[in-house]
Amino acid sequence: MTTATSPRTAAAAPAAAVHPELAKALALLATGHTLAETGQLLDWPAGAVRALVAHQKGWLINENGHVYDPGQPDHRVRLPAGVPAEVVRWARQTDLSEGDSPAPEQVAAKGRSGLRVACLPVDRIHTDPHNIRGELGDIAELSDSIREHGVLQPVTVQALSGQPGHYKLIMGERRYTGALEAGERELLAIISPTLSEAATLERMLVENCQRAELNPMDKAEAFGKLRDVHHYSPALIAQRTGLSASTISYFLCLLDLDAKTRERVRSGNLPVKEAIALVRRFRASQRPSSGGRPRQASWEPDHFTSRHPLAKQAQQLCQGQEHGSRRQVGQMACGQCWEQAIRADERHAIAASAETATAPDTGPGHSAGQAA
Repeated sequence: MTTATSPRTAAAAPAAAVHPELAKALALLATGHTLAETGQLLDWPAGAVRALVAHQKGWLINENGHVYDPGQPDHRVRLPAGVPAEVVRWARQTDLSEGDSPAPEQVAAKGRSGLRVACLPVDRIHTDPHNIRGELGDIAELSDSIREHGVLQPVTVQALSGQPGHYKLIMGERRYTGALEAGERELLAIISPTLSEAATLERMLVENCQRAELNPMDKAEAFGKLRDVHHYSPALIAQRTGLSASTISYFLCLLDLDAKTRERVRSGNLPVKEAIALVRRFRASQRPSSGGRPRQASWEPDHFTSRHPLAKQAQQLCQGQEHGSRRQVGQMACGQCWEQAIRADERHAIAASAETATAPDTGPGHSAGQAA
């Protein structure tokens, strides 16, 4: 049976980068290293290397411990698209007799951070109730991908205190949930040393905060926990997460909102920019009068909108006077036309009231008096 000596990268759509630890292992296997050699070079248990191979579509292991793909020409395996080319070059140059050659800068060196890799039963992995991601969103597409290709990046866990052999999920809750829905019984995991609550929160933020799909309210509350519970300054949060101090302060503004308004931001019914502007207006209005800022700001809907009883009249006036270049209040009419509509309505109400007051009394009582 042919031994794979060089990898072929799958010609697929751009994929997310594979975790550095996995990238090293995959590259070593694809460039002709056996399972035993790969485990020795990376200090991985044999079961973790086999689990990694099992998660790769089409990959099999021959009697000599090399990987191959019987469905590909020359049985050469195809690497996931997320494995960097420099890692493949490093793997080609790595020789077991020379020890573990220095990996590229992007690849985490094994042992320096105390991480180890293992294949864990999913029923021994437990979600963290304090995970910063409030909602997982739709994971149907993710679970379909896992059924087809497996989990390309491991989850990160740490030992669960008081429950030997069980682990708390630190990073990868969407992958974990998707794997459950896909029917996976085991999950490749990076086991991290036990961290403090603050350090765990930092790692969650580093993984999630630069993702567009993470809810802005979840970001704000995670930053707020570091600030209020762990006494981090905004500058320290920025240093730890790699974000700018202005970005941290921007999201912390959202914590000045009351609970109801926070939920409007979380659900997307209130844009973040509008919520931030609301907080800043409240802060500015409260400082001169009370010497302090309000503890929480509350959002109220605009008055002049399409639901206003005079909206159509104001819009017709604005269109008739060709005021389309002016700023539209409530996306209906300019301020002048809103005022004209209101004044016209007031005049109509006053005239109607005057007519009612001067009209002769034609009720039953008046008729009876005349008859008498």
